[in-house]
Amino acid sequence: MAFRFEGLEIFHAAIDFSARVYETAKKFPSEERFDLTSQARRAANSIVLNIAEGSGRGTKKDFSHFLDMALARLDLETVACFFVARKQSYVSPHDLDEMKRDGESLSKRINAFKRTLK
Repeated sequence: MAFRFEGLEIFHAAIDFSARVYETAKKFPSEERFDLTSQARRAANSIVLNIAEGSGRGTKKDFSHFLDMALARLDLETVACFFVARKQSYVSPHDLDEMKRDGESLSKRINAFKRTLK
């Protein structure tokens, strides 16, 4: 593998989560294309990119910092976008529950990986 992140399960799980965000965000109305849709997608991609960037840092402390940023994009931004989308009736309660469940699962996996860095 050319890049360290390629061998990380959390990296691949984050890519899968990002793909689900993209798919679910397709349900948002077209007028949200440059606002909530874009925000949810960028936040989901930021999770993936922070994991990748952190894996290339020289220290475990640096990597842990990037994992913290990935968690913030996940918990505080991506999933929150779907709460807003639900309030606007852009997604169903089931869609929101799935995003919450998937987000929580990824969050647990990232946190478990972080513990291995200490």
